[in-house]
This record gives sequence, C-alpha cells and structure tokens, in this order.
Amino acid sequence: MKNEVVQKEEYDMCKAIDMLIAEGEERGRRVGEEQGKCIGEEQGIKIARNIFQLYIKGYDQNEIADELHVTLEKVKNVLEGDAKQ
Repeated sequence: MKNEVVQKEEYDMCKAIDMLIAEGEERGRRVGEEQGKCIGEEQGIKIARNIFQLYIKGYDQNEIADELHVTLEKVKNVLEGDAKQ
C-alpha cells in the first residue's frame, strides 16, 4: 500500500513537471512570435521608407526594385498605399 502511494506521488510530480515545461514552452513561443512580428514591422517600415526616398529622388519603380532587392510588386504596393504588402 505504501509503495502504491509513493508511485502515485511520483507520477503526479512527473505530470506536474511536464505541465510546467509545456507552459514554459508555450510562453516562450508567444514571446518569440511577438518579437518576430515587431521585427517584421520594423523591416517593412524601413523598406517602405527606402522606396519612398528613392522614388522622390526620381528612380522609377524597376530601378527601386533592383536597388533594394525587392519585387516590383512590393514597390508598386508601397507606392500605391497597399498596406498588406
């Protein structure tokens, strides 16, 4: 009987540890996802700023795409105000 109680306590402790690990992993995933979104937004803003700067200097859309190593579609979307791209 005592051995069964010890085994149950060990099982419950292992289960609790597994739950803590899973919660930590989920929290880490959420933090990483949020950081990734911020980095992506910053990069998008930087690209858009560079596109506008070159456009103001007189570069055509193809030249901008070549200079910044982005697609012509991305340049067009930025210049046309399509925030999805």
